[in-house]
Amino acid sequence: MIKRLIILLIAVAMLGSVFGCSPAPVDEPDSGEQAEVPDQPAAADDEVNVATFIMWQDFIDLDMRFAFASEISATLLCYENLVYYDPNSGEFSPGLATDWDVNDDGTEWTFVLREGVKFQDGADFNAAAVKSTVEFYTADEFSPSAWLWGPVESVEVIDDYTVKITLSFPAPFDIITSSAFVAGMISPNVVDQPKEWFDEGRCVGTGPYTIESFEQGQRLIMTKFDDYWGGWQENQYDKVVFEIVLDSVIAEQMMKSGDATFYRDWPSDKLEEAVANESLEVSSSESYAVMAFNLNTAKPPLDNKLVRQALAYSFPYEQFTERTGGYYTQPRGVISPHMWGHGEDLFQYTYDLDKARDLLVEAGYPDGGFDLEVTYMSDFAAEAWAVELWSFPLEELGIKVVPQGMTYESMVERLDSDPATAQDITPMVWYLTYVNPYDVLYFDYSCEGDAWTNFSRFCDPVFDELINEGFELSATELVAATEKFIAAQEILVDESPAVLVAVVPQIWVYGADVEGFVDNPAYPNVVFFHDLTISE
Repeated sequence: MIKRLIILLIAVAMLGSVFGCSPAPVDEPDSGEQAEVPDQPAAADDEVNVATFIMWQDFIDLDMRFAFASEISATLLCYENLVYYDPNSGEFSPGLATDWDVNDDGTEWTFVLREGVKFQDGADFNAAAVKSTVEFYTADEFSPSAWLWGPVESVEVIDDYTVKITLSFPAPFDIITSSAFVAGMISPNVVDQPKEWFDEGRCVGTGPYTIESFEQGQRLIMTKFDDYWGGWQENQYDKVVFEIVLDSVIAEQMMKSGDATFYRDWPSDKLEEAVANESLEVSSSESYAVMAFNLNTAKPPLDNKLVRQALAYSFPYEQFTERTGGYYTQPRGVISPHMWGHGEDLFQYTYDLDKARDLLVEAGYPDGGFDLEVTYMSDFAAEAWAVELWSFPLEELGIKVVPQGMTYESMVERLDSDPATAQDITPMVWYLTYVNPYDVLYFDYSCEGDAWTNFSRFCDPVFDELINEGFELSATELVAATEKFIAAQEILVDESPAVLVAVVPQIWVYGADVEGFVDNPAYPNVVFFHDLTISE
């Protein structure tokens, strides 16, 4: 199958988005003390419209073959996809392809390309450029992008603006080419450049913005591409400054003072402040990400299904929703209720300590009597809250929680260890590569190939068969594919390799003078600035 090509490299890269999914909450400054706001780059002149986007994580990779974390906030402004996913209709909208077709078995995809498009270096966008881009992504079998484009068997240039892509097995290639990661078209003039060339702060796509400058750990500045095929009008943003701000207090100050334009994941317990601020707008939109606490099934007592089910009954779901201001809601199954593949009738655990006790008795742990080491991201407030709230009911069951707040780097190091000695419980928030249930079901719960982010060490051959069948069916038969994915989730609910805590919201705070902002959960942490204007 497609994802058997994945290696450790992609897992390390993607963990930047897996764990780095919220800004760092820090202690408030001491009374009378103001956090220091970083100096802002000066605009070239008063005519330039500048947007400042607060990044709570540094840029990891700017080479599109490896860009699997928050850098998509910038890269998707430079590199454009053939197609894009529309969450409102569940359909696909044209990007650099204006039309596409597929044969009956989902193995041949033909794309008609947009004419008159130039790359930022002046090269023509055409079928040959699509071919060279796909070859760029698949040339190195050890790069993460080789996984996404793994089904590709050949790319045939039919004419200047028609390209046929043949796959080695049925796959939903419209979904794949709409991916938030490693799907953008790249100038044929730079596909021979090494990774270091891109990571120094370069991009050459067809998009509305290109990189002007890059200071690692500080900021990345993008400026508009004057000859962008989509054109320009008055009151659009000429520059976008991505400012690296790890301190949420400073980020909030920058938004309140007008020194920043966009900030994702303002702490949910402080949103009332933003709502009350007339200079700010708040948007909370549907998300495709689910927070799950994965249980290490490779070590006792979590190798016992009854114990895992008991833990699922012990989590205070409603209390957690209240703690997060009602923004985090309990899911049914691993797939968000806001995307296809979700099962509305899937069984949902509730907070019931009596059932939890009965299951522990049946499992041979009538008084609990064991400790559970729970690691979590210390700079992700929602995870810390969940661990804290969970510890109290577990204590009533005779189970001691040993919490370990960690940095991202420490978490990765600890997870990459012997399952028998690794932590007992690990949180996971998976942002989809593309809008297909297979993405999260494979990565988080399959034991095939190199699904390295399967932190529960769960393994079920029937589950793997169901999701593989679902993926192939999703090329041509979405209803049948959905049935497979729901059946796979039924196995997960029963086996309980994870406690499914909440659907993670996509919360944005932005300037009140911004017009046209619409969040798209298929492209998390991305603001398509060319779609925006500044109010008069």
